[in-house]
Amino acid sequence: MKNKIIRILFASALAFTSVGAFSSVYTKLNEQPVKAEAGEGNYYSSISDSLTGDALLTALNTLNNQKRKRTVGYADMRTFAKKSDADPDGSGKIIGFYDNAKVGPSWDSGSTWNREHVWPDVRNGNLVEDDAHMVRPAATSTNSDRGSKGYGTASYDPGKTVNYYRGAAARIIFYAAIADTSLKVVDYPFNYDGVKNGNNGYPVGSMGSLSDMLRWNLQYLPSDTSFTGANDIARRTEINRNEVIQNDSNGQGNRNPFIDHPEYACKIWGDTNAETKAICGSHVTPPDEPTQPDPDTPITINETSKNLAIGESFELIATTKDSSDIVWSFDDYSFEILNFGVTSTESGAPLKVTAIKNGTTILTATSGSNSIACTIVCGTGIYEGDITPTPPAKKKDNKVWLYIGLGAGSLLLIAGIVVLIVFLTRRKKVA
Repeated sequence: MKNKIIRILFASALAFTSVGAFSSVYTKLNEQPVKAEAGEGNYYSSISDSLTGDALLTALNTLNNQKRKRTVGYADMRTFAKKSDADPDGSGKIIGFYDNAKVGPSWDSGSTWNREHVWPDVRNGNLVEDDAHMVRPAATSTNSDRGSKGYGTASYDPGKTVNYYRGAAARIIFYAAIADTSLKVVDYPFNYDGVKNGNNGYPVGSMGSLSDMLRWNLQYLPSDTSFTGANDIARRTEINRNEVIQNDSNGQGNRNPFIDHPEYACKIWGDTNAETKAICGSHVTPPDEPTQPDPDTPITINETSKNLAIGESFELIATTKDSSDIVWSFDDYSFEILNFGVTSTESGAPLKVTAIKNGTTILTATSGSNSIACTIVCGTGIYEGDITPTPPAKKKDNKVWLYIGLGAGSLLLIAGIVVLIVFLTRRKKVA
């Protein structure tokens, strides 16, 4: 009888140990966020690489209309945001746009978070407000700070807290313009926070500033895995929501093409003006069709875009048709990221520039009424003053929890045997 009891207790303790270990492992695995990794597949197979300008915009609009089976709806974003904007680190909360504020996923009538019209309602954002790709949850205080301003260095900077949102915001604006082609992306500052019929003279249904957003789109790429800390959380959230909106059972079936192919933005709008051409550089021209300089162009330059490591130098050469001198100026968003010794050169003479700090600037060569520019990205291409990245938290190995579970089970087994021995000893003494 005594041996039978021992066997029963041993088996029970062993079973409990196994259940405890499995439970610990399952709990930790279950806490990890679900990461959609379906990718674009052949989603863009109908989009020719040779398309540019309005032809590409129209083709993307047609594709979007074909793929989008439904829209989530502005009202239902109160619950769908729990899926589309879930914290990629698995906290169970949602990530707020602009600042990565982690807020509870349950809708509380806007007390802690609300639904941000990335394309403002007063600028006809209501035309796409039912589309989950345009609406983002945002902390209520942050959303109020933005108001209805446009995006740009002269208006509202969507990345002033977390820099990556400059690129993410730009790609949402570009998406809205292909989702509804009556919406236009234009090169105005849009620093007026006005009503629908005013907008301080800006066209209703338009958003800017195009040149700033094209620059940000190229600087903060979804494919850039070098981002860490807050920037990486924003990046992974952008990628994950693209998958969820397409593939979730309550999703829409469509993707934001500018997340998958950021170069599409330059191919559509990069030829708008001299500044957008300088920013986009080779992205404007389709592959295998290199731009040839026009012999009648009053001023030419040997580079329209350049990436430099800190301390690296290169020579810019601007040439005028009439051999007049060149005056150099720069639009330095990061304050003295470039070093160059002179502000004027003869036509065809090199200007040596050296990268000294992280950032982006546009160096412009001017002769008379003619000018041409080169966009120079130094170091990481992130504006000076960006948040210092913090290393991602180390994930605990599930094996540790397995060992903890096994250890706890073993202790319970030993305790059970001790209790049994004491019990049997007492019975023997009583007998």
